[in-house]
Amino acid sequence: MNKTDQLVQAQLVQQYRIKHGRVIWITVYTKALGKPRMTQRDKFKPAAQRYFAYKDEVRRQVKIPLWRLPEPLTFSWRIWLPIPPSVSQAENERRRGTGHRFKPDKDNLDKALMDILFSKDERIVGTRFQEKIWEDFNKPRIEMELRW
Repeated sequence: MNKTDQLVQAQLVQQYRIKHGRVIWITVYTKALGKPRMTQRDKFKPAAQRYFAYKDEVRRQVKIPLWRLPEPLTFSWRIWLPIPPSVSQAENERRRGTGHRFKPDKDNLDKALMDILFSKDERIVGTRFQEKIWEDFNKPRIEMELRW
């Protein structure tokens, strides 16, 4: 690590209270969406408009300048998705905190987060975990971990 990287890392640690100097945890409180398939004409469809609103909300809540982090990065996430209100109380209790096996799928959620947070995907070299979980008693949220 050269002097510039050390200086940037020291500024990030001081400004954003990074734990252990090499890990950032970010929590975004919103319902996660997978990236929809879009062509030029599809940008005005309701699904695309919902995705653009989601993209703006995630960027608004993530206040850390991710472009300043040293490379390479490991990006991991855990997404807590809401349980539909149509589910019975017994089924609700059974699902709470367990793995989510329905749409949106993990690949589309990952693609959406990568496109929202990083302009260059090649900075990401690995992942430690990617989990979709039914929400617990907290709000639907996205918990992300960045390591370098």
